[in-house]
Amino acid sequence: MAKIPFEVSARAARLIGRENVASVEGAITELVKNTYDADATSCILLIVPIFRDIPIEIASKDFWQFNEDIQKSLLDYYQEKESLYTLIDLDEKQESKLRTILNNIVDMWIIDNGHGMSSQTIKQNWMVIGTDNKESKSKSPGNRIVNGAKGIGRFALDRLGNQCDLFSLSGDGFIHWRANWSDFEGKGKVLGDVTAELNDISGTLSGLFNKFGIKNLIPTYEPSDTKEQSNIDFSKGTGIKISFMRDLWTDKDVKNLQRSLSSLIPPKEQKDFNIYLCDVRTDSNDKNWIARTIPDESDYSIEALVNENGEVSITIGRQEFDCSQISPTFYTFDQVKEEGYTKSDIEEGYYTYTKSIGELLKLDDQQEIDDYSALGSFSLNLFYFKLSLPNKDNLKRFPYKNYDVKTRKSWLSNSGGVRLYRDNFRVRPYGEPESHSFDWLLLGQRVAKSPAAVTRIGGWRVSPQNVAGTISISKETNPLLADQSNREGIANSRAFKLFKELVTAIIAELERDRSILFNHFEKAYKIDNPDEEKKQKGEKAASKAKSTKGEGISPEQALDMAQTIEINKEEKKELKDENQLLRGLATLGTVLVSFTHELKQIQAGMKNRSRRMEGALNKVVDESKLTEISDGLNPYNMLERWKREDKKVSYWVDFALTSVKSKKRRRRRIQVKEYFDELHAHWENYLDAKKTKLKVNCPDDLDIKILAHEIDLDSVFFNLIINSVEVLTNPKKPWVGERNINIEIDGSMREYLTIEYADSGPGLSQSFKKPEDIFIYGESTKSNSSGDSDEGDSTGIGMWILKTIIDEYKGKVVIKNVGQPGFQLRIDLPVVED
Repeated sequence: MAKIPFEVSARAARLIGRENVASVEGAITELVKNTYDADATSCILLIVPIFRDIPIEIASKDFWQFNEDIQKSLLDYYQEKESLYTLIDLDEKQESKLRTILNNIVDMWIIDNGHGMSSQTIKQNWMVIGTDNKESKSKSPGNRIVNGAKGIGRFALDRLGNQCDLFSLSGDGFIHWRANWSDFEGKGKVLGDVTAELNDISGTLSGLFNKFGIKNLIPTYEPSDTKEQSNIDFSKGTGIKISFMRDLWTDKDVKNLQRSLSSLIPPKEQKDFNIYLCDVRTDSNDKNWIARTIPDESDYSIEALVNENGEVSITIGRQEFDCSQISPTFYTFDQVKEEGYTKSDIEEGYYTYTKSIGELLKLDDQQEIDDYSALGSFSLNLFYFKLSLPNKDNLKRFPYKNYDVKTRKSWLSNSGGVRLYRDNFRVRPYGEPESHSFDWLLLGQRVAKSPAAVTRIGGWRVSPQNVAGTISISKETNPLLADQSNREGIANSRAFKLFKELVTAIIAELERDRSILFNHFEKAYKIDNPDEEKKQKGEKAASKAKSTKGEGISPEQALDMAQTIEINKEEKKELKDENQLLRGLATLGTVLVSFTHELKQIQAGMKNRSRRMEGALNKVVDESKLTEISDGLNPYNMLERWKREDKKVSYWVDFALTSVKSKKRRRRRIQVKEYFDELHAHWENYLDAKKTKLKVNCPDDLDIKILAHEIDLDSVFFNLIINSVEVLTNPKKPWVGERNINIEIDGSMREYLTIEYADSGPGLSQSFKKPEDIFIYGESTKSNSSGDSDEGDSTGIGMWILKTIIDEYKGKVVIKNVGQPGFQLRIDLPVVED
């Protein structure tokens, strides 16, 4: 049997180079990473026009390697004669236009002061496509974690220009390597047919720079945070000259490159590596070391370190407030007295604590927790900035510091977004400005789903336009988050999905912390500024003004009216947030009511169809042949399954239609005994189908009434029962114990009705660090790791609705039996006299 070797087309170089690297920024990023891997402290990029004056002749072989747009433009000024293009006679206007065209014909230099490459390195690594030398040696000689891995970074040069000259000085000598990428083109060529030039040369890098006329363009000192400056040592290093650039390099392109480079390295990190960009064609002061700082002070920040054990250390930074302006009333609230919210904590400006991944994501299942922990350790730094000045009313309510909006907007326009870094280099395109991957964490969608004010605990969300941050991962600690081969994203989509969910849960800690403080600032303001009294005064003044047509109104009464307007505005804003949620829920109810007639018809048909089908089968089926088929295909067995399913659907229809009766929407005196008897009857059939028992213990002689909307009571107890049923019957986490729900009614207190609710399930999830967190808007444990919800509501509003209703009725709700099996809570509701 003959064995034949594979051959690779020379065109493969283009596929993995020019056509695989999506953008010039991506290509330059790969080459800058190579300088980092070479232990360089400086990477210098120069854009240099190749013509200092208008050339009389241009060689044809060079002419046809220029950018196509430039070729077309030059044909208006040059005529081809044999192997040359010769300049025609020009007037002053034509000469000016030609100079502009020639100014766009540039070379690019990428220079570093790393350890350089020897001839052997060029032959064994640089010339080997897809080499694994950086996989087998994950750290550089200088102990840096190398960023290259695919062995194709050198083909990024093909994306930039048609010809490359590489000069490298190492301890083993000085070499010159040249490749012309057009050599890879041509019908029938295989990779082995293409060669590059490699020669030993003499001299130094400094002498080389002088020879090419770029020595005065290269900085002498590296940037420093101190007065002491360090000379750039070019005793070793590499200089790459890229010629016949494929793209036009306009001012806009250079600015885009500068912006891309400014985010290539995390802000305020990796101080031993710096990038310099110089475009010789401009007199701009921007041709300088790339700055990567952030504004001195954000409003809020969060630093998080996720370790390999699944523990997350979190530091919240609170720079937004002027502590001297905080009302003493603020520190009287119970929650503000807790650790992290005391006066000393607020004045410190930082608060550090630890949570587990299970607590962050509200998970109890160890396998799910392990899936997130397998992502590995990483760190996050996120900064939040307000982008508009507060109005006068907000300045009264909240202790804001002063800040410069213009500076923030300018900085965020270039450096905003959440950027992902691997071993101190950007993972593109995440957080890329003006790209579809800018909001890769979908923070904007979260805002759209929960557009609540910052005073709503658990409801407020950060907008992607208001944040800037960095997430740092590593090849060593996060192997599941490896790059795609084209360096344009993460390859493992499932791991990346889990990663995004974990990052979003960390960001939610900032959101929750800020909303807690603002919620209590708002409460303190209302206590310090009694609104009701002001509103009454304002309303009286307004009534008087109306009756007297404005005559006889004093300045004090006019002020009362103005304050009343402001109070009503704030209350209207709060109601608007709640109404938005209620509209959605009301729409669902309206749709259900509109289909009442159709649902009743469907229900009536279901009750008889199985019986009619059975009668029809009896007339045509030969029962002796039923023994020849499996039980699963036996039509009578199928009918039995239909009956059971129809019964469940019928229960649901009864349940749904009863819930939207008009009497439930009117506020009235509700007889407690009657209500709970109806509640039991309402749920009995449904729960029987779920093999769950509901026991309501309400004394027969109980004669107590409460003033309420019956639909509000339904919202309280329906949410509780639904939550219990989902826990007791969840197929993904089967509950092996009894399925019981118990409601105990106690009317022995004269002013309050006490209701004890309990189920026999596993109890409150351990992911809640504080039991009361279950009442926060948006807090839920009902989402699985794939992001899809299990049965029922996974929005985290059910228990928030319960708490809101109880508070509105001036009642009280307390979680009991914390840390023990079985979920329990107690509700106290005020009673009314007949």
